[in-house]
Amino acid sequence: MEKTKVQHRSLVVIGAILIQLALGAIYAWSVYTKPLVEVGWTKTQTQMVFSAGLAFFAIVMVIAGRLMPKIGPRKLAISSGIV
Repeated sequence: MEKTKVQHRSLVVIGAILIQLALGAIYAWSVYTKPLVEVGWTKTQTQMVFSAGLAFFAIVMVIAGRLMPKIGPRKLAISSGIV
């Protein structure tokens, strides 16, 4: 019988939860819109920041999707977390 290295599955679950939280963070922007308007930002400025963030998010997801088969999900998730 071959000996295999046992990995801590709880670390994988924690990592997956953190990734999901990061993926949904862009949609929490509406929480910051009102305070920013109160300190002098215009609605247009807050919408531009959200739009830029959402566009960057979409572009990076396409790049990450193409990189995953090449470098693997673990290295991609670790490098994403570092960035």
